Amino acid sequence: MLQASNWPFNTNYTPNATTGLTVGSAPPSPSSAINYTSGQVTVSFATAPPSGVPIYLDYDSNGWGYGTGLMDEDGRNTSWVGTNIWCIRAYAGGGPGTPSYSCRSNNPGGLPTPNANANFGADIEAFSGQAEAGYLSTFRAQVKTVNANMQFCGPDTTGFWDSFPPTSQLQAIGANSDCAFTSWLDDVNAPALAAQKYQYISQYIGDKPLLNYMNLAANADSAVASASCTDVGDFCQNTQAARGQQWFQLLSDSLNETSFNSDHQWVGVVWWGSHDFFPGGEQKNWGLKTQSDNAYDGREALAGTTACSAVLAQFTCGNEPAPLGTAVRPFGNVIAPITKGNLLWLTIQ
Repeated sequence: MLQASNWPFNTNYTPNATTGLTVGSAPPSPSSAINYTSGQVTVSFATAPPSGVPIYLDYDSNGWGYGTGLMDEDGRNTSWVGTNIWCIRAYAGGGPGTPSYSCRSNNPGGLPTPNANANFGADIEAFSGQAEAGYLSTFRAQVKTVNANMQFCGPDTTGFWDSFPPTSQLQAIGANSDCAFTSWLDDVNAPALAAQKYQYISQYIGDKPLLNYMNLAANADSAVASASCTDVGDFCQNTQAARGQQWFQLLSDSLNETSFNSDHQWVGVVWWGSHDFFPGGEQKNWGLKTQSDNAYDGREALAGTTACSAVLAQFTCGNEPAPLGTAVRPFGNVIAPITKGNLLWLTIQ
């Protein structure tokens, strides 16, 4: 039956299956209710329970308000969701790049081995893959309706800063994307680990084109010299030249290492970002340019002025503010090794 509209929020009523509710009539009182002010509970039974049978009432606050299933789970039932806040499913054995590696004991440090109920862990991992497949297939279908030839590579990025998602999500990406945008960072300082990760991701995504994400910094030799970048570990160098060499090595490894599928799957890589994040924000030397729009090419970031580098020689660069740290203007040259690395794409056989 057509129900009345515009009932206020927090109003409980039970529709009449025969007559429905009519506009202007008061809603009937609910058969069962909780008075949240007084805590009084009223329960109406369709059939009276036998005399002497105890009646129990259980209510979880701050939940969905009803139900006892997964959607009401808030993590308190550790007997089945476990106590590891990062991983719920334990894998037996395996090293870096295998499904068990990201869910090993003490990763991150201090966390327990995944100890959720095994069935729950398997169900949630499967569900995450189904959710990923639904998300990707919906977007891909819309892209293809506009341009059937456009390649859909999914979100930027798959996983989180050099950490790949569970195998079920990788499989969903492979099945519902034309290519994949991921993050593979360890090639420079941990080549063995990088090789294992490459095998892992290419095994479960399949023989699909891969795009990489890279952010490199050298705060000590930049306009951001007053800020520390030790929190990015191996990806914070002392000089612009070293930063550029990391980029060169990344591309060299990407183009020469073979995937699980006996193929070379890397087809592109993105540099993050165009300019430094400073002042404020992350305060990192992510850029190819300073905040004053001077390139890190060893010449533009002067205290005085100079013609900008080609192909912008008709413009004036310089007037770079003095860095608050110990860096010396015009800073080092990251552009030259980056350019050398980018040319590798043209020489690959």
